[in-house]
Amino acid sequence: MRLVRKPQAWRDIVEIGEYLGEADLTAADRFLDALERTAQTLLRSPRIGNLRISEQFGVIRLHPITGFENYLIFYKETADELTLIRIIHTARDYTRFL
Repeated sequence: MRLVRKPQAWRDIVEIGEYLGEADLTAADRFLDALERTAQTLLRSPRIGNLRISEQFGVIRLHPITGFENYLIFYKETADELTLIRIIHTARDYTRFL
């Protein structure tokens, strides 16, 4: 299975990294490392995320980033791909983005 990041997921990652980096560059690095570790975990066990129905994307899953549980990864899985759709903070109304 391969990992795919949608353009909006890339934008989310950059935005979050910049936001965290403004206060603490080490926190931004830890976030990026945690995101990659969590994505690798999802590649091994894609069905651990909670199911949601999205008007835009259909059936998707969400899972918190380990160590940064207030950030959720929204993703879809197929037999050969795990696609990151968005990374959104839990304080935001994520339903309006999906």
